[in-house]
Amino acid sequence: MNFDDTGENDPLGNDADPITFGDGAATNAVTDDLEANADSYEDLVMRRVVAYVQQSQEYLESTDMAKRVSLWHEKIRYAGSLSMS
Repeated sequence: MNFDDTGENDPLGNDADPITFGDGAATNAVTDDLEANADSYEDLVMRRVVAYVQQSQEYLESTDMAKRVSLWHEKIRYAGSLSMS
């Protein structure tokens, strides 16, 4: 089967209409909104990088805090064992 611009051998026939919903205004509004809020690839990558760096900093801070708390516990444990001796 060969499809060409003339519509011959068109399985849908020449009278096929595109699918529309209602008057099309809602579809156009959604499309316009998506286009207005669309970000470039670079913007999306930049946001991901910034979020990753922020999460990394938070992880490092929490890890540092965990190390300090662990050291503090060891000091308390050591001090407690001295006083009991």
